[in-house]
Amino acid sequence: MSWVWRILGGAVLFAAGAAMRGASNESEKRAAYDEGMEKGKAEAAARMRELQEKIERAAARHADQKMLHEFYVNAAAIGFAMAGCDGTVRVAEKECILEFIAGISKHLIPNDIKELLDNLCLTPPDFDDAMLYAERLGRDNWEFIDDILTVVSEADGDGNEHERDFLLKWRAYKADQFEGVPA
Repeated sequence: MSWVWRILGGAVLFAAGAAMRGASNESEKRAAYDEGMEKGKAEAAARMRELQEKIERAAARHADQKMLHEFYVNAAAIGFAMAGCDGTVRVAEKECILEFIAGISKHLIPNDIKELLDNLCLTPPDFDDAMLYAERLGRDNWEFIDDILTVVSEADGDGNEHERDFLLKWRAYKADQFEGVPA
């Protein structure tokens, strides 16, 4: 009889051990599952942070690009105002303005901005309207405005009386806006 109890006892112990291993495997599986879930959540969170950063960078680039396009339009408006003060904007003046403002990137200007620039060239603002564009550019760009006005006045020769008057008005405008600004 002892050998029967040994067999039965061994079977019971075997079954108990298997059950324990099964329970252990289940808890291991559950722990692995939970760990995987946590790791997946962490990876998803990291991907979401990365995506958010990309969106923020794209939004910043868009804002920067929008500011650049506004700069092009404002600066061109001032140049076209001077170029057109004698009645028409000559081709040489238009090319100088666009080259000066956008340089080699002028071919990368979006079509809607090109249309705005073409419209400004066809119907240039008068001096007072040009000063509204100058205000949008801000005082820190006055040196740039000085440069573009010089380039425009030299684009088709030595400049004419209307362009010289425009420059005098510009200098007076600067002097009126802020004391101590060289005219």
